[in-house]
Amino acid sequence: VTGVQTCALPICALGARDSFLSDVGNGDFVIVTRYPDRKTREDALHKVAELRREGAVEFGAELVETQAGDIIARSAGP
Repeated sequence: VTGVQTCALPICALGARDSFLSDVGNGDFVIVTRYPDRKTREDALHKVAELRREGAVEFGAELVETQAGDIIARSAGP
């Protein structure tokens, strides 16, 4: 488990349905987190911000951008 993974994994304990860590190359990672509803997400935001700060200090992780929105389509594999 890498440092980035240890920052991403606790997000599920904050009520997220799941959280995905994707290595997009060149040392960059993307974390996609799904919450069951907006209230759960809003309630978790303070702690998530704290985890980001810890990751920046401990692992040199830099938050470049955050985005939020509703899932409007889904495709499941076989």
